[in-house]
Amino acid sequence: MGVRIGDTGRAVTPLSPSGYVEIGGVRRSATTEGTFIEPGRAVVVVRGGPPGFVVRAVEPGAPAEALPHQGEELVRAEHQRTRADVAAADRDARQKAWAELKRRMARGAAAAGAFGCAAGLTNAALGRHFDWAGATAWALPELLLGSAAAGALDAVLLYFFTGWFVARVLPAEADAVFEPSLVAVLAGLVGASLGFWVYAATGDVWLVARWTAGLSLAFAALAAGLAWVVNVLT
Repeated sequence: MGVRIGDTGRAVTPLSPSGYVEIGGVRRSATTEGTFIEPGRAVVVVRGGPPGFVVRAVEPGAPAEALPHQGEELVRAEHQRTRADVAAADRDARQKAWAELKRRMARGAAAAGAFGCAAGLTNAALGRHFDWAGATAWALPELLLGSAAAGALDAVLLYFFTGWFVARVLPAEADAVFEPSLVAVLAGLVGASLGFWVYAATGDVWLVARWTAGLSLAFAALAAGLAWVVNVLT
């Protein structure tokens, strides 16, 4: 973790005025405001400055002092950073990137689910209207609810599949981790609809499920690949 104004620690060497302190369990270079601080004395970070941070001795039992810009994180120059500083900064960056990716996944999955639900309802309405696979004989509520649920689930799965496929299978940027494709998700939903209606009349649930899932993934992968080719050529 980075050091912030107001963080407390202790001197591990004499500071006269430069030396080393321990803050957050990490040994760091620091300097005082010109006073001498003996080893073991409690200190508080008051501001940034060479060679590391400026600290002030804390009197035992004294109330915490309000400091200007308290809580502000101090960023040291590259040449002042220790291995521990670099490792902590890298760890913080990875944690922040992962947290942001999880938020993006949650938002994207919710949007994909809503889109898939709407697509499923549209698919059911069209199938009912044109009597695909004898759809007019099916109970309308079951047809609508089942198609909406299947569309939402398929869209969410396609969202994560295309995110992995685009970033890991297709040649992508070196730092690409998760890159869903809306075009590929839409194509996958079209493939799922085709696989369902072509084999729905057979009444074989497993056959319908296999063709629905297979065409869904195949259409999504094909669309993602074509989009990548177009992007490269243009």
